[in-house]
Amino acid sequence: MRAVLWLLLLASVAVGVAVAARYNEGYVLFVLPPWRVELSMNLLVLLALAAFLLGHLLLRAVNYTLALPRSVAAFRTRQARERALNELQHAGRLLTEGRYGHAMRTAERAWPNHPQAGLVALVGWRAAHALRDAAQVAVWRERAAQGGRDNEAARRMTEAELALRERRFEDARSALNQLGGGGARHIAALRLLMRAEQGLGNWREVARLVRQLEKVRALTPEQAAPLRQRALRETLRGLAGDPSGLQRYWQTLDEAERSAPALALEASSALGAAGDCREAQRIIEDALED
Repeated sequence: MRAVLWLLLLASVAVGVAVAARYNEGYVLFVLPPWRVELSMNLLVLLALAAFLLGHLLLRAVNYTLALPRSVAAFRTRQARERALNELQHAGRLLTEGRYGHAMRTAERAWPNHPQAGLVALVGWRAAHALRDAAQVAVWRERAAQGGRDNEAARRMTEAELALRERRFEDARSALNQLGGGGARHIAALRLLMRAEQGLGNWREVARLVRQLEKVRALTPEQAAPLRQRALRETLRGLAGDPSGLQRYWQTLDEAERSAPALALEASSALGAAGDCREAQRIIEDALED
């Protein structure tokens, strides 16, 4: 429809110009002795328009020719980036499939030209770690560190997760603390931090994290209960040599936790071992009443 409208418009303009040219009897005389050239005004206008169009096309052609090297370089850059984007998708799929060697080689091809080289480095890092290739792990970790602030959170999460797999709990906690900056963390980070604190034996912090994860529904009550019970038992066991500290901590627990038989037994055993048998007796009696 648009093409038909343009044809009608051009036809109308052509008819208008033709009609106007019939009533134009002017002429132009060019004199350069011994030559004389006489042209009609209509022909001069047509020649001027043709010369303008020809000059415009000639300038466009010259400009295009001069810009051709830059255009070719930009085209090759775009092609390299498109290949790199496809390689990253391919590497991610290979990593998910467990084909770690192929994933790392694909990431190697994508890394130099990819606009998000940090993401490519994370894929290569995970693949190298799965292959237990320490040299490549160091290379890809260094490349991931060059990814800038946009990939900082992903890099810290990857570092923490891989450190947990190697049972380097202190390194995992350090990476997660740098991720959170002391503020709120998302659920995946809280899960990793809970595992790190478990490995470090920081059971009081584990109990706090379990409560937090249960509060945001990242753990069901059935999942949270055994984790919390173990964390509280281990915390009470760790306070066995400090009767006053144990009593203070016992009072911070809610009524449901203090009435749990396993916790009451652990607390009374620790107090009895520390010589505070009166308080141990009171805890046992309260638990029996419940």
